[in-house]
Amino acid sequence: MLSAARAMTDDGAEGEWFDILRRLRKVHPVRKRDLGLINPIPFPTRELILMKRHKPNGFSLLEVIAAVVILAVVAAATVATVAPMRAKSEEKLDQQQAATLNAMTQTYFLEVGRYPSNVWQLVNEGYLSNNTPEERDRINQIERDFSYNRNRGVFTPRNN
Repeated sequence: MLSAARAMTDDGAEGEWFDILRRLRKVHPVRKRDLGLINPIPFPTRELILMKRHKPNGFSLLEVIAAVVILAVVAAATVATVAPMRAKSEEKLDQQQAATLNAMTQTYFLEVGRYPSNVWQLVNEGYLSNNTPEERDRINQIERDFSYNRNRGVFTPRNN
C-alpha cells in the first residue's frame, strides 16, 4: 500500500494520498517513521518546522561585554568615591594621635614641671609603653610622622 501511495504522489495525486493518510490517523495514530515517509505535513508547515531556530543555552558575547562594562563603570565610581575618604580618615587619625600625645606631654608637664625632651622620654617615664615589637614600631612611627616642639610640648603631624 505504501509503494502504491508513493506512486500516486509521484503521478500528482497528492490529494488522494493525504485523504488516505487522514483516515488512517483517525483510526490508528501512525508515526512518520512507521510509514517510511520523509514528512507527510503540508509544505508551509513543514518549512516552518524545519526553519525553527534552536536557542542556545548561556549568554552571548554581547551580553557578557555589556555586563563587564557596567561592572567597570560601577568600580570606577566606587574608587572615585572611596579614595578621598581614605585620605581624610588618615588625616583625622593623625590629628587624633597628635591630640593624645599632646595630652600626655601636658600631663608630664603638670607632674614633672617641664616638657619632655622627646617621645622616648615619655616612654622612659611610663607614659607610653614599648614592651612588644608592635608598640616599638608605633613609637618609631610617631618619631617619623610627628614633629615635636620641645619648648611648648606640642606634637604636630608632618606633611608628607
